[in-house]
Amino acid sequence: MQQIKALHDYLADRIAYDAESYFAGQYPPQDAETVFRTPKSVCAGYAKLLEALGKAAGEEIIYVIGDARTQTSDLSGQGHAWNAAKVKGQWYLIDATWDSGYVDRSSGFTKNYRTEYLMPPPEVMVISHFPKDPAWQLLSNPLPLGEFLRQPMMKPKFFADGLQLVSPVRSPRVGLENRLLTCTTTYLTYIEDVFVNYPTQFNSSYECDRHSSAFTSVQVVSIREETSAKYQHHK
Repeated sequence: MQQIKALHDYLADRIAYDAESYFAGQYPPQDAETVFRTPKSVCAGYAKLLEALGKAAGEEIIYVIGDARTQTSDLSGQGHAWNAAKVKGQWYLIDATWDSGYVDRSSGFTKNYRTEYLMPPPEVMVISHFPKDPAWQLLSNPLPLGEFLRQPMMKPKFFADGLQLVSPVRSPRVGLENRLLTCTTTYLTYIEDVFVNYPTQFNSSYECDRHSSAFTSVQVVSIREETSAKYQHHK
């Protein structure tokens, strides 16, 4: 387990995402040797290098392809590559690309090492990652594409912080425009990274860029603290 984490950390910390090639839609070779030498790549290069490093270290790590979606991507997501690693007979999922940082057109790649996509539970990974081979969902009952696309878009940290999404259970097309949300209780601790843009306190209202007019109500329950908050969207 520690060796696989070390390999993941090497990629997430040492490999830069090739934002220029990504936005241009023209990619240099993504083989493991080229990525190790440059060191820069898009998702395919991250995943191929992790697979190669795993083989060299005696670990069973495979290359997985499919589609992935974010809070700002098209509804159907876009092509993506990640990995699965076998530890003591059990398979786990890894996305070193998403743990390396983030990109935008204005500033390119911004490094932001984290471990959110280092072996998350399969039911959490399948919120954003849909493998071409359903077996790599690692679920006893794999989700069909339609159900994958209807899931509300949540980050692994939401579940890691002990939260459970009560509603909505299906996600319409999420827009990017700001919306005004009004809070009906006084609770903030565990929702700042998911629904709001890092507010410092819980006022009666604030601006949020995570929801579109399709959302009418969101309720969040903290399993750990048994505290709830409900948000009402004002159109």
